[in-house]
Amino acid sequence: MYADASPEEVVRRFMAAINDHDVEAILALMTDDHRYTDATGGSISGPDPLRAAWQGYFAWFPNYEISAEEVIASGNRVAVFGHAGGTFALGPGSVADNTWYLPAAWLADVRGDRVAHWRVFCDTEPIWTIMRRVGQVLA
Repeated sequence: MYADASPEEVVRRFMAAINDHDVEAILALMTDDHRYTDATGGSISGPDPLRAAWQGYFAWFPNYEISAEEVIASGNRVAVFGHAGGTFALGPGSVADNTWYLPAAWLADVRGDRVAHWRVFCDTEPIWTIMRRVGQVLA
């Protein structure tokens, strides 16, 4: 795909695919044994579960976006510090009431020209609060 890309370039392409909500591009930038670990510590792997997870997340948050303010690469590991945000699209409530924007960090292990492990670190409570308020998640 991008044989001469640095790990940081691979991660920036991965983040661009996320911001474009391009699930097929996200999957193309993952290794065959890619593992995604969310902010609660839950992990998934495999192309079909990952495709369903990203499609579902973009359905929940159709304007989801991540931004990098600082990127630190060491070997094949890349740490990203920035923000994530979106608007929960399901259930009642105004856009303002259902929008969140949080500090976040990501840690990527890159193998060749693909991301082998993508880990998310952020406080998810504001998101769960919105989802509970609109009745999409049990308290």
